Amino acid sequence: MIRQLFQALDEIGHLNPILLIDEVLSTGRNGGGVRIGWYAGAAANGVRLLRAHGVRTWGYKMAYDSDRRWCMVRKRQAKWEVGLLRGAGYGVFEGPASPPIRPRTNWGVPAPAQGFAGLIMRLFIG
Repeated sequence: MIRQLFQALDEIGHLNPILLIDEVLSTGRNGGGVRIGWYAGAAANGVRLLRAHGVRTWGYKMAYDSDRRWCMVRKRQAKWEVGLLRGAGYGVFEGPASPPIRPRTNWGVPAPAQGFAGLIMRLFIG
């Protein structure tokens, strides 16, 4: 409880009104979401992996912590997404429990970018 309060207060200091509105709209459009966090030096590789396997991502939090990355995913894809990250060797610290998943191939058609932040991510990471 106390940890969640401090986490919320820390995030208030990093609020961007445009990205906040975008996150609310994207979450509503995707029927809610689950926040997933992983340890990584480069977030683009993790997001690219998820999109290649059909996981829709939005609500990125990457800039203010050099070792941790977060994004939102659909509730019904959360366990799959955590398993993909663990299977690729990422240390997941926030999200539902799931064993590592190592699929042989990707979906072939990446998941579309979600919201304004997703558009920006797509411009930078493809």
